[in-house]
Amino acid sequence: MAYQNKSLVSDDPNLTALYDFRTAKDYAAYLLPHLKPDSHILDVGSGPGGMTHDFSLLVPQGRVVGIDTSPGVVAQAAARYKEPNLSFEVGDAYELSQFADASFDVIHAHAVFMHLTDPVRAFRAMYRVVKPGGIVASRDPSGRGVVAISPDRPPFTALMTEASPAHLRYLDAVGSCSKAGVYKEGWAREAGFVEGEDGGRIQVATSYEHVTAGWNLFQGAMAEQAIGLGVVTREQVKRWGDIWSEWVKEEDRFQKREFVDVLCFKGKKV
Repeated sequence: MAYQNKSLVSDDPNLTALYDFRTAKDYAAYLLPHLKPDSHILDVGSGPGGMTHDFSLLVPQGRVVGIDTSPGVVAQAAARYKEPNLSFEVGDAYELSQFADASFDVIHAHAVFMHLTDPVRAFRAMYRVVKPGGIVASRDPSGRGVVAISPDRPPFTALMTEASPAHLRYLDAVGSCSKAGVYKEGWAREAGFVEGEDGGRIQVATSYEHVTAGWNLFQGAMAEQAIGLGVVTREQVKRWGDIWSEWVKEEDRFQKREFVDVLCFKGKKV
């Protein structure tokens, strides 16, 4: 997505390559059982649109709208994906001003809240546009980063013990929140999501993403920014990049990254 703290460049090809790697099956499995063929879905921070497109295939009688603050990324997604029930728009997670109250059955936000300077405000906007009985689903990091790696031997372990902690420090240094997943339940409650006899509730679960490809944590504009902030050195970036290049050649490779999934069910009587 386009980062609200203005710290990262959403059009950076290294970032869009990461987003293209994500699929709804692998990165939103916690939400999929709740989708119906006619669900109306809003994907906040849709980026180049891969996961958003996946959702459109799962709700053939419904509709899916992806929003992002970056016009360039929105144009890229709209040009790439042409499903009749899918559209992309420029939009702000804090306002969602183009949408009426109770417009969507499901709102999805993958790794969005971690980059917002006012997450409660965004939750309030989502609470407004989700229907009574609807769901706001989000996944964000727990703050632990990579918790396991294969092959579990040097030099590959440096990607877990050195590069991953440095990436978490970088996120915090630029104004993101590397452990947003831990705080989201509190943010959601403050925004109005509460338990009740009308079905309102919040479900929180730890999840793990098994990454076998994707991108090196430090490259391109992100690496230069991290170096400038003093989070990493150029020598570290080069060494980790070299290790990554060798790691992706290993047949049994994976990195296990920890996240927190939150499902906020809006009460039916609002």
